[in-house]
Amino acid sequence: MYSFYVLFMLLLIGVFAILSSSVDEDGSGDQIPMNIFIRDLSCSGSVGDVVLQSWDHNDYSLPGVSLEISKLGHFKTGDNGVVTLFNVENGAYTVSASKRNYEGKSFEFTVSCPVRKITIAPEK
Repeated sequence: MYSFYVLFMLLLIGVFAILSSSVDEDGSGDQIPMNIFIRDLSCSGSVGDVVLQSWDHNDYSLPGVSLEISKLGHFKTGDNGVVTLFNVENGAYTVSASKRNYEGKSFEFTVSCPVRKITIAPEK
């Protein structure tokens, strides 16, 4: 009976070692790549509307991505992987995106409305 107990404990230790080796420091395991970007930015007077899009590593829309956006709060992408922010004031913002089992992403963007048209002419 004692040998059965020792064998059982060794088996449990082995399973625990295998499971813990595939888990990262944050406890989330292997991370799947994800992309998040600004799909559209349009101005309406002195404020902007910003459309953010999330994609998985196979270029499919990724729903349910949590977005923490500085000065604006917490949002979640919809079924189509999109979240639209309306009436965003001018300024710089930081986006932190996360979803269980996916790599986190962060980036910054700036809203500057109304958009000023800049024309660059070649040298003569």
